[in-house]
Amino acid sequence: MLDITLFRDEKKYLEILKSEKNRFKDTKNAEETKKYDDLWKKAKNDCELKKAEKNKITKETAEKAKVKENIEDLKIKSKQLDAEIKDLEKKQVEYLELRDKFRSEVGNLLWHNTTIAQGEENSKILKTWGTAKVQKKDLENFKKLSNNKMKFEQLNYDPKSHVDLGLEKDLFDLERAAKISGSRFYFLKNKLAILHLSILRFAIDKLMKKGFNFMYTPFIVNKDAIEKAAELADFEETLYKVGEDQFLIATAEQTLAAFYMDEIIPKDALPIRFAGLSSCFRKEAGSRSKDTRGIFRVHQFDKVEQYVFCLPEDSEKIHAEMITNEEEIIQDLEIPYRLIDICSGDLNNTAAKKIDLEAWMPVQGTFRELGSGSITTDFQTRKLNIKYEDKNEKFVVHSLNCTTLASPRILTALIENFQDEKGIIHIPKVLQSYTGFKEI
Repeated sequence: MLDITLFRDEKKYLEILKSEKNRFKDTKNAEETKKYDDLWKKAKNDCELKKAEKNKITKETAEKAKVKENIEDLKIKSKQLDAEIKDLEKKQVEYLELRDKFRSEVGNLLWHNTTIAQGEENSKILKTWGTAKVQKKDLENFKKLSNNKMKFEQLNYDPKSHVDLGLEKDLFDLERAAKISGSRFYFLKNKLAILHLSILRFAIDKLMKKGFNFMYTPFIVNKDAIEKAAELADFEETLYKVGEDQFLIATAEQTLAAFYMDEIIPKDALPIRFAGLSSCFRKEAGSRSKDTRGIFRVHQFDKVEQYVFCLPEDSEKIHAEMITNEEEIIQDLEIPYRLIDICSGDLNNTAAKKIDLEAWMPVQGTFRELGSGSITTDFQTRKLNIKYEDKNEKFVVHSLNCTTLASPRILTALIENFQDEKGIIHIPKVLQSYTGFKEI
């Protein structure tokens, strides 16, 4: 949520309106926020004036009563002021609730170098890496999606989908999982289950060597924390409710964001870097027709998440570091990918800037998202009331998040990229000491 003082500064308010327009959103929420903030301030000021008048009358009534003067008119005026004060106090509560309701729907101020555009096709390709394996039928689309700047080798055989190869090699069971848990659940089996655990441990080890604190987070978060750490749309589209005021997390970002809720972090402790591992649960309510086969888009998965608390002036530098960390891990896994600067019209409200890492999928013939990293400034931490102190003043700390990898999604990228024409899945060299085997 944006600082309310930004709406009270004319120059900053115009920046908010510009940012909302650049997100291709109606400016109504920002305008209503300002309107109800002005009404709240006026009601508050009027209430204080009425209270001062009431105190004056109370004092005058007491003085006149001592000398037995008529005080009936003062009593009537006092009751009238009581009613007016009560009404103004009620209006303050009403205006404040409406102000913050509309304020919660205003997006974060866009970062200075976010691509201003709308639609996935208008997001900017920042970088490509690796040599992609491409089927002949996908060559033209591949060149378009990579800006014709990515190396490739044309396949002389038809690779199998992760679903077909996984079932053929008895690597997962989808039917029994559906019978027991419902659609989009799975049993990982045998070597694929070992690969799943190995890749998570590999990512954790890499981040710990870079100074990240490893955190194994709770899977359940209470309503107070999740309302402050997540967008309201997440409740309907994403989160599973498991108790009266409890929800299964959709990402470790949510628990890590709330770790210091209502606390003050010493300035010299910043930045604080977390590498969070958690199981994640998503209803995928808005994605019912997407990726229904296999283990790419599922309701339960494990994820290694980077989450950092930092000083405002360090946000951009740390964001670049987090993206680099993600890149290094995917490069170590030898998966070809592209980096995308997500355009303004496709950003969620929390992100001021977001970069996605998308892997090339030879069977699907397109790039698919493996993870993303966002600058969120003080948008989350303001609601969570996380501050740092500097020279006896308190300021809201900044935060950033970046998915390092999510499994089993990344397993589909490995199966598609590392199978040979005989259907053997080769294990990336960096994982072989973790798995104990070189192929499946």
